[in-house]
Amino acid sequence: MVFKRALDILEDDFAVELTLSIDEIVNEEECTPDDSDDECKVPTDVVYIDEGQTEINECAYFDRDDVSVLVIPSSVCHIHSRAFINYYGSYRVNISNPNYSSSDGILYNKDKSRLLRVPIKVGFDAYSTASAVKVIGRYAFQGLIHLISIDIGENVERIEDFAFSQNLDLEELHISSNVAYIGHQLFIGCDNLQIIYCDIVDLSNIMIESDAFDSLDLQKVKLIVPTSVVEKYKQHSVWGKFPLIIANTNMLENKPEPDIPTHISAYTHYGGGGNGWGTFHGYQSVSGHWRSGHWRNGHWVSGHYVRSHGRWR
Repeated sequence: MVFKRALDILEDDFAVELTLSIDEIVNEEECTPDDSDDECKVPTDVVYIDEGQTEINECAYFDRDDVSVLVIPSSVCHIHSRAFINYYGSYRVNISNPNYSSSDGILYNKDKSRLLRVPIKVGFDAYSTASAVKVIGRYAFQGLIHLISIDIGENVERIEDFAFSQNLDLEELHISSNVAYIGHQLFIGCDNLQIIYCDIVDLSNIMIESDAFDSLDLQKVKLIVPTSVVEKYKQHSVWGKFPLIIANTNMLENKPEPDIPTHISAYTHYGGGGNGWGTFHGYQSVSGHWRSGHWRNGHWVSGHYVRSHGRWR
């Protein structure tokens, strides 16, 4: 799951879609302390970990709000999942590091298949995922500020323990259909979560820890699921804990009719208050298979037909 600014921040209350193609993920080069390109220059309040250090231990940067960038050298081969609890800065990994990488201040494993840590001070209202990340790691989104909604990408297969903990402003989460594992206590401190969209149809293919949702007030969280499996969710040992399980009547569970154009169809448009951006919803034929989603600023973003906050997304 990878994120990139697709639009400038318009106002503090506007959601900004973040997208990155798989080609950009593969080809992007990280900055190193020796880079001279202006785009790679780092702020003065940057911390360089010494070359030769191999580990970043638990709570090594706990509660650090005085660092804007942490530069991780090529020698680091192990980072504890709790190394950056309440750490506010972003991450920059030496491109020679064989184990870790970074992009836009976000920390990943080397091939970006595992999202390890998103900076707390991201300043965005919404995240939308791209196609590289398969695993959202432990504490990956811990403590983010003003994060309203998260869309889990289609390629994500695992959401590990405490992934979204302490996101007080989080109101909405969208779980894609390919997620096969959901870990322990995902939502500790997410007191304002209101809606979980889950697109999983075959519940036999997913493993959910029994306490995954125990920290939520389930009486006030709506679980929106595919229409065809509402009863299966209600009977499930974990999903069934939600008293408000509602059919997602806007979700397309089957492919569209064959005569729908391959580029875009059945679209809905909404604008950004005169700011010149819009989204068109429809379908795209990918390798002979139909995929629902939307166009934003000329780019196809995989997505789903769901209604949220009075608008299509």
